[in-house]
Amino acid sequence: MIRSRSGSVAQSVFLLLFAGAIAYLNQPATLAQIVPDASLGSERSNIQRDVLVNGRRSDQIEGGSQRGGNLFHSFEAFNVDNGQRVYFASPNGIDRIFSRVTGTSRSEIHGTLGVAGSADLFLLNPNGILFGRNARLDVGGSFVASSAAGVIFNDGFTFSAANPQAPPLLTISTPIGLQFRANPGGLTVRGTGHNLSYNPDTDTVRVDSPGLQVNRDQTLALIGGNLWLQGGSLRSESGQIALGSVMQPGLVRLSTAPEGYAFDYAAINRFGNIEMRDRAVADVSGTSGGAIQVQGRGVTLRSGAALLSITQGEGTGGTLSVNATDSLRLLGDSIAPVYASSITSESQGAGVSGDIVLNTQHLIMREGGLVTTYNFGGGGGDITVNATESMRLSGSGLQDSGLYAGTQAEGDSGNLTINTVELLDDRGAIFASTYGDGDAGDVTIDARTMTVLNTEVEATTFAAGDAGDLTVRATHSIILSGSVDPLGNFPGGLTTQVNPDATGRGGQLTVETGLLRISDNSFIQVATFGAGDAGGILIRAHTIELFNTPNLQGPFPRFTSINAGGNTSVIVPGLPTGDGGSLEIYADRLSLRNNTQISNFGPGTGRAGNLLISARIIELDDQSIISTETRSTNGGNITLRADLILLQNNSTITTTAGTGGAGGNGGNIAIETDFLASPRFSNSDITANAFTGRGGIVTIEAQGIFGITARPALTSESDITATSAQGVQGTITINTPIVVPIAGTVTLPTDFSSPPLAQNCQAQESRSRFVNTGRGGLPTNPADPLVAEELWQDLGESDAAIAPPQAIESPNLPPATLIEAQGWIVSPQGNMILTAAAPTAIPREIGTVTECDPVLAHE
Repeated sequence: MIRSRSGSVAQSVFLLLFAGAIAYLNQPATLAQIVPDASLGSERSNIQRDVLVNGRRSDQIEGGSQRGGNLFHSFEAFNVDNGQRVYFASPNGIDRIFSRVTGTSRSEIHGTLGVAGSADLFLLNPNGILFGRNARLDVGGSFVASSAAGVIFNDGFTFSAANPQAPPLLTISTPIGLQFRANPGGLTVRGTGHNLSYNPDTDTVRVDSPGLQVNRDQTLALIGGNLWLQGGSLRSESGQIALGSVMQPGLVRLSTAPEGYAFDYAAINRFGNIEMRDRAVADVSGTSGGAIQVQGRGVTLRSGAALLSITQGEGTGGTLSVNATDSLRLLGDSIAPVYASSITSESQGAGVSGDIVLNTQHLIMREGGLVTTYNFGGGGGDITVNATESMRLSGSGLQDSGLYAGTQAEGDSGNLTINTVELLDDRGAIFASTYGDGDAGDVTIDARTMTVLNTEVEATTFAAGDAGDLTVRATHSIILSGSVDPLGNFPGGLTTQVNPDATGRGGQLTVETGLLRISDNSFIQVATFGAGDAGGILIRAHTIELFNTPNLQGPFPRFTSINAGGNTSVIVPGLPTGDGGSLEIYADRLSLRNNTQISNFGPGTGRAGNLLISARIIELDDQSIISTETRSTNGGNITLRADLILLQNNSTITTTAGTGGAGGNGGNIAIETDFLASPRFSNSDITANAFTGRGGIVTIEAQGIFGITARPALTSESDITATSAQGVQGTITINTPIVVPIAGTVTLPTDFSSPPLAQNCQAQESRSRFVNTGRGGLPTNPADPLVAEELWQDLGESDAAIAPPQAIESPNLPPATLIEAQGWIVSPQGNMILTAAAPTAIPREIGTVTECDPVLAHE
């Protein structure tokens, strides 16, 4: 028992010692906090302890070299302990304070670092700088922390930490840049992360994020090697936050700006990485939103990190710009998806939110990565993405990823523009909307290839504002694919839409590409579920393919211009009254296979739009449909222009009015084609129908029609009909120049006529005539003059005739002189040949004609 107790005591002591060691290692350093060096000589810095600053006991740094409005300090080591307060004295007339670290250790700031005045503060340590969880700033002006080796001034002087010298006695005025050496140290900011909260009563976002903060309209800049914000918080109200990572010798130019300082990286080619994680935030919200500038090679926001600008007053927000020479990644938290990683610009007052500009080679947004501009007041900013190589969006059931531009007020939403080479959107979202009186912004995408899987690219309105236009241009291809989920949600595609109760108009949808492929329940759609009219669809492509994977159910893929959805199972509160939009398709080849649709559908009181397709080949197979349909109004018209139109296996071209048993005349179908073909028993039809209204008009202009026939009603064969269930039947007009050989012929007699023989001299008086009808031709009259001989010749050739010809050397002959034709002869083959001389005729004896007496004229 004693042995066991002794072992237990020893184990407890060991655990306590181990825990204490871990706690000790986690505490910030407490030795050699601030050590001035001797580089400034008699102007060296000195520390005054327990000085009352802003009502609290603090350590104050005094001395230094004063040159004009600049004050210079130099230290061998510079650290601020946890709970310590360190302030730089700011004599009258000082605008900027520069402090450098000439030793070999990084600086660690765990307490409060400030300026007893309104001067700007520059802290330079080439070895790097760490800001701990409890680090705070109390600076009246701007704050720049950098691992640059020095600051260059406009007179050529460099205040260098690598080669420390005292500043010259001449007045030094303006800093013009940060001078970096190779492999500068990194900058780290640690913290507890933001706590963003939304107030639904005021439509405002509140940010609770203690950390590094400067006063209103000032700059907070971290510029060094690699940057890490691990839950760290940066705050500048209506000011500017600059994050830069430099990994080469060079100059980052510095200039003054209304919000403090601006930084120019034009002379830098190699950048480092910047990572924000664990709800780290850079926030410039205020009465006029500020600006954020991020410059690096790889920039990553993960697990709830955010760049945030909220315009809360009447001002205009600044730009949130991220320049990542390699990649920009916005990654949510797949394990605990509470916060999205986001870049956000909002307007909550009468002002306008700022723009968001993202420049990179590769943009990756996954599991809750968001880029948003939103307007609750005066107007929303634009989103512009320039991804020179690729852009990839992916979402999950727990957290969406995507780009959103919207408005919920009288001001308009901003536009959303994407320029890239390869765009892949897999359950992400690209979305512009309006929930207020303001109009939604336009969505414009330019790419080489674009693939959309199980998601929507959408411009929509939920209120009085108009939806924006959606324009997609991909020089190579656009691929849309998806499936209906177990809840029956639409699989996605490209759409502009007027939602229920909305009165705004839908936007125009334009697609231009080489190959457009829509499969597995995806769609291109413009729709109105409310009072506003739907927009139109314009498709220009070389090849368009619509097809479904076998065994998939649903009314997709489709092109639709509808005013209550393309599926009759969709439940809409009340009947929509807006008109459907027009649909125009221009292509070289259009192919619909396996239950796919191109349709205009309107079950409300609005009119369906018209449908125009112009292509070299239009092919419908396996229950595919081109249609317009209304519930109670006139049907839309269909116009098809093609070299060849082929319908197979229960496919249909149809326009129908009054599907609800109500009025409305059937729409018209006009087809202009060289050939219209359908296998006779494929049961593929062209119909223009109505219920109580007049049937539609079908007009077909074709060189040839094969396998499909006009009939008064549908049969099991391929038919062309124009009917009305209770009204006047429609009409069918078919114009084709091809005549069937057996139609309209007259049966001729088959008896041969005897040769006419002259019995007297009546033949010489030309008073008789002979009429013959039948077959066999007429025998030659013995009194007719001789004509060219009709010869029969065997065209078969002997073996010798087809032997390879021997090469014959052509003699040198003088050029022939052209002579006007003087006569003609008949060749043995019966051909007439013009000759240069008139041939000599050889008379042929035909016998003696007996002299006859004159014949009296007949009565």
